[in-house]
Amino acid sequence: MKVVIFEDVDVQSLYPLTLTRTAAHLRIGIDTLKEKWERLTQLPVEELIFGYLAPKYNSFTDSDNDLLLVNSRLVAEPALVEKLLQLDQGKGYREESGTIVAVRISIDQLNTVTDYPFFSDRNNLKGEITWEDATALGEYTLLRRPYDIFLNNRYFIEQDFKAITAGRMSAECDDPHTKIYYPERVFIEDGAKIRAAIINPTEEGYIYIGKDAEIQEGAIIHGSHAICEKAVIIMGAKLRGDSTIGYYCKIGGEVANAVFISYTNKAHDGFIGNAVIGSWCNLGANTVASNLKNTYAPLQIYNYQLRKREVVDMQFCGPIMGDHTRTGIQTMLNTASVIGVCCNIFGDGFPPTYLPSFIWGGASYGWTDFWINKALEAIERMMARRDQVLTETDVKILEAIYRMEGAQRERLRRQKRPIKVVPARA
Repeated sequence: MKVVIFEDVDVQSLYPLTLTRTAAHLRIGIDTLKEKWERLTQLPVEELIFGYLAPKYNSFTDSDNDLLLVNSRLVAEPALVEKLLQLDQGKGYREESGTIVAVRISIDQLNTVTDYPFFSDRNNLKGEITWEDATALGEYTLLRRPYDIFLNNRYFIEQDFKAITAGRMSAECDDPHTKIYYPERVFIEDGAKIRAAIINPTEEGYIYIGKDAEIQEGAIIHGSHAICEKAVIIMGAKLRGDSTIGYYCKIGGEVANAVFISYTNKAHDGFIGNAVIGSWCNLGANTVASNLKNTYAPLQIYNYQLRKREVVDMQFCGPIMGDHTRTGIQTMLNTASVIGVCCNIFGDGFPPTYLPSFIWGGASYGWTDFWINKALEAIERMMARRDQVLTETDVKILEAIYRMEGAQRERLRRQKRPIKVVPARA
């Protein structure tokens, strides 16, 4: 048997985070969804992906006739994995809406699927399959909206911490000026560097510090956190509970219950809370994001799949930000802002709470396209600083997103006066 992660049409509800990656590469807790499946099943894990993301992420082969298909938005947990591995051939779990959670099938049954690029029971999964209501699985986490990531992050930090550190011994912190409370709830990987910091998981939390991570002088880390490999916590940073700092991120200022996926910089002062920030983002000095309306009213959050804002019965939500987006100094973001891929935001005032991908401007300047050639040049320069290369496959993904959101950019441009400074087309 091997595990095959598939995407259904509802992955669009996780945009803009899944515009540039499959849901399996979202991070929650310590590791990504795919890494959890690999760790908990100890089986080969492949992805069945169609559309413009396929050249980068599709890894499916017909090397095995016994396939456990799992929804890319499903977060693996020990009890859930145990149940799914016991599924009989030709049986599966789906929700009342028709959403497939998991199903065990053969190659022949898989070959009956014809609704591409999105695979869904509501569309075309044929063959003799016995379906059981997904409620029989008990409680499980299927990511339905981007904010589900930070809402569930504390729980999965704890789950991942216990699984990753079981039977292992933490490295020692040899710095005499660092204070670690509840050291049994703190795990430090080899190579991590900690200097003059306060680390307090509290009586109920857990803090994981990854390989070669760096926590600089004066940083205060309170509550549950995952600080992943080669992440840097800048001196004087204040991390309040339940955040994940992904690979190679550099984080300063004040952060609360936020997930940074990877390679993102928030090196300066400014507050980000109840947020999910994609990869290769840069938040300028004193960028501040509201996470609570002054009226304490329920939030209206833009849903890419519905193409409109939906009322959500929750009070706290900061920015949901796609990859390669940047903010200038002193940028202010309103509560529950949803910002697409490769935006460049600057100036005073609050931008709209939804900004489509590849938009350039600010509330007091107006908006124009971040022309694709200029955007790619900026991305290449940023990636080169981390010794990374923008591949031709990545370029094609970004070009596809640029085309996808052209109409949304046009609508925004019509609402605002022309921008004062327009980037050259070149």
